[in-house]
Amino acid sequence: MRNSVDETGACGKCASEISIEATKCPDCGYEPSTVSVIGRSIMMVIGLLLTGTIIGAVIGIPLLYLGYKSHEYHKTLKPTNTDPEDTISFRELIEF
Repeated sequence: MRNSVDETGACGKCASEISIEATKCPDCGYEPSTVSVIGRSIMMVIGLLLTGTIIGAVIGIPLLYLGYKSHEYHKTLKPTNTDPEDTISFRELIEF
């Protein structure tokens, strides 16, 4: 089993062999990203929330507008049958 100090990997920029624990490539000065798994997870959650918010806004805003317009339209309608002689009560309806 190799010691972790002896393990090497390729530099992300110049592909020279460097220690996996190196913070900077000795040849080109490239500093590999040290973004952790937690950092990636947080970015994934933020991205999903942002995507959901945008999709919700694209769908929700028109629905809110259409609902408001429908409500305003229905407030202006008047009942068509206002003659008490032509109306039927609920009780008469279920006994019919």
